[in-house]
Amino acid sequence: MNFLRFLFLACFWGGSFLAIKFLIADVQPFLAATLRVGLSFLFLTLLFCFQKKKPSIPKDLRFKLLLASLFFQGIPFLLLFWGERFVSPGLAGILNGTVPLWTYLVSLIFFKGDELFSKRKLFGLLIGFVGMYTLFSPQLNASGNNTELLGIMAIVGMAICYGIGTVMNRFFLSRRKDIHMLSSLYYQHIGSFLFMCCATLLFEGKPQFHSLFLHGKTLASLLYLSFFSTALAWIFFFHLLKEWGSVRTVSVTYVVPFFAVLFDYLFLGNLPGRAELIGAFGILIGVMFLQHEEVKKLILRKHRARPQIPC
Repeated sequence: MNFLRFLFLACFWGGSFLAIKFLIADVQPFLAATLRVGLSFLFLTLLFCFQKKKPSIPKDLRFKLLLASLFFQGIPFLLLFWGERFVSPGLAGILNGTVPLWTYLVSLIFFKGDELFSKRKLFGLLIGFVGMYTLFSPQLNASGNNTELLGIMAIVGMAICYGIGTVMNRFFLSRRKDIHMLSSLYYQHIGSFLFMCCATLLFEGKPQFHSLFLHGKTLASLLYLSFFSTALAWIFFFHLLKEWGSVRTVSVTYVVPFFAVLFDYLFLGNLPGRAELIGAFGILIGVMFLQHEEVKKLILRKHRARPQIPC
């Protein structure tokens, strides 16, 4: 059952890039991102009401989690939705795969005791960044006004923000056994939603809600993003985190770009080019080198726990 949750999680997150493309075809990007978080917050509220539970966060953590929410959802969602105006869903999914690289780099710079430094991890980081440069290279060599380059830069900015938000959450919550992860997620939805509302009004003016109803797939994409790709996906993620631990759960990073590219091809007919394939391979290898020691520990732990068969 947990393996099915894992596959659904990868599918939900991989499909989100295609759904964003459909949604922003009719809806302004900042408004679309804000509505995604707002409806997800509504779904989580209904979940807590159904369970007859009340999300509780200690006062000393509230401001910290509000700050983390800006990097964990608020800013990255705005950058992703804006950037996908110029970038294919498959490429956006591949760039999303760089999150572990940025997470490690941010943790290494600002929280030196949180991540162990090794030559293997440094090599993985370099390989990952070479892969990322390969994705940039066609746009860097192109002449004229290249909007795709702006889109790529925005989505890389999203990945950097995710890395910062992940490290902040780890730093604030790792030693707090008294806080339920869903309560933290619920509270961070509040912070990110309020921030995104302000950004939407500031940069896009009066919301054009009627654009949601121009096409059936527009509203369907929003509901998919809010329920499946955000609320339900996070519930699955935290369940797997509890059942499997962080190493196996975070390995969903390897699978999400595959689903993003697959859905991009099935629904839009886009195939990744040579630079995208080489870049994706470099990023994948880099992430594998970064997480090699953790995966090795997991395999050894499972091997030791396996019962020995008597001869």
